Amino acid sequence: MRKTYSLLTTLIFYFFSNDAFCIELPQGLTYSSMSFDGISIAHILDIDPQFFNIIPGQSENFQLEHVASIAKRHHAIAAVNGGFFTVWGDYGDLPLGILKIAGDWRATPTKSTAAIGWSNSSNKVLFDEVTTSIEGTIRKHVFTIDGINTPCERNQVILYNWFYRKSTETKRLGIEFIIQAEKVLRINSCNSPLKHSEMVISVGRKKCNQFLHCKKGYDFNWKIEVRGQSTSPDEWAQVSHIMGAGPLLICNGQSIIDLSTLFSFYPLSLGHLQKARTAVGILSNGHWVFVVVDGQRNLNIKGNFGITLLEFADLMLQIGCVHAINFDGGGSSIMLINDMIVSTPCGELKDPDTGHILRKVSDAILVIPK
Repeated sequence: MRKTYSLLTTLIFYFFSNDAFCIELPQGLTYSSMSFDGISIAHILDIDPQFFNIIPGQSENFQLEHVASIAKRHHAIAAVNGGFFTVWGDYGDLPLGILKIAGDWRATPTKSTAAIGWSNSSNKVLFDEVTTSIEGTIRKHVFTIDGINTPCERNQVILYNWFYRKSTETKRLGIEFIIQAEKVLRINSCNSPLKHSEMVISVGRKKCNQFLHCKKGYDFNWKIEVRGQSTSPDEWAQVSHIMGAGPLLICNGQSIIDLSTLFSFYPLSLGHLQKARTAVGILSNGHWVFVVVDGQRNLNIKGNFGITLLEFADLMLQIGCVHAINFDGGGSSIMLINDMIVSTPCGELKDPDTGHILRKVSDAILVIPK
């Protein structure tokens, strides 16, 4: 049952384009901002989990979506953008890294990645570098599953569920096992439809010979293990939500920047550039904190303004974080409160209603009143 908060509120006076806006926040949310270098602005949202649930939200209809739209669909009071996503070709809308929402797996990483994991029923929040391993079994045939909801190459086995798209969209002939109620329901060659009650095991052409004996009606089961550098698979198995991005910024109150943990598509040099940034952290009192640093080009000042990843880690320490993780930045960075964009995003498309320059993303992290 959702509670209504009318007392102990916080007021935000936010100025944009010479207009003043007042945002009234319920108990448990505190917004502040700070300016540094006389140019850049950091937007900071303190969230008391006693009053709010924190959940990931993914874009809808198999395509990228504005954070404001994701937030509105989930009735979120606040939101920031989430992790990295693909931006090229026919698959320019898929989350990169690891993503689990309410126990449902949406994506797994191809390499070690920074991740945050949590359940709203517990105060424990995990931060770590993680890898995943997935194992499937059809009757007695045990095999490795190379990923979840990602294009299947000829030498791979991929698990698909209805959170991917309307079909597996596989174009090369292989073998696809449609699974329902832990049994092989039917067998296709490619491009199998994805339905709510089913999953599909897609086998690339180079591995088909290993599965020729698998038949309709055979039992199927699978398991996934998330292993951290300092956290156990059991701990990760117990959390409802997992989001990946990177790098980790803060661990146990210390800066631990390691640019080698960034995805291969993300040039290391970008970590040293001043750019818009988004991060999520945990304070010593157990509160969550969302931080977005503006990075829009200022026409009156030569160059861009923003913050490097090393500077971002220092900022998160200054705010009081004991743990923190960097999310997608640049044109993706955005913070919304009460349906209002309080940061200054620097995406690609101008919103005619607000004048902001926005970017559509794959997922976001949302604040929902309990």
